[in-house]
Amino acid sequence: MNWAWLTPLGNAVLLAPLMAAVVLVLLWRARGQRKDVLRWPLALLAAVAVVAASKIAFYGFGFGVKSWNLTGYSGHAAVALAFWPVFLMLLVPVRFITLRPLLVVAGVVLGLMVGYSRIVLGAHPPSEVLVGVILGGLVAAVGVGHLLRLELGMPVVVLLLAAMIALSLWKPEWTNMHLPSERWFARIGTELSGRDKPHRRATWLREGRPAAPNTAQPRP
Repeated sequence: MNWAWLTPLGNAVLLAPLMAAVVLVLLWRARGQRKDVLRWPLALLAAVAVVAASKIAFYGFGFGVKSWNLTGYSGHAAVALAFWPVFLMLLVPVRFITLRPLLVVAGVVLGLMVGYSRIVLGAHPPSEVLVGVILGGLVAAVGVGHLLRLELGMPVVVLLLAAMIALSLWKPEWTNMHLPSERWFARIGTELSGRDKPHRRATWLREGRPAAPNTAQPRP
């Protein structure tokens, strides 16, 4: 399986416009429940802030758990788990009571697959994907809990899906678009800590380890 195809499904650059469109539609359709609608995107923004803070703390100050090879949260895993379970649920009308939970589960599975793709592709160790999954799962729980009685409506669903398909066919390279966020986090971290260079995983893991014993036999 080509796991690289799944990674873009956790790309915030691609999901942010889609989520913005979903939230705007929900605000328009459910004017009396605007506070409930806004809790989901606000929770996601908080999760993204946590991801960013963890990366800045590592690059600048070396914060992390060496025994777990944990330097921060996987942003792709967090965003995918936060978005897809709620989005897929909203595609289904509220009257389909039994189908909606299945779509939530499908979204969770999809998010887990995105997280696993980050491990397979060498972008993150399992520990960072795990904490990203937990963080995104909490956001999804907020979204499902507060938007359970809302739906996007079939015309909106058709338009959104058509726009996604048209975009992928017209500009397939857009699926690989990403912001240079890691460089930004590294720069912010070094500026805050006063270091000349950001911490790197390989050297960070070696720091503090005892030196290998010298097993060479002394010459007579």
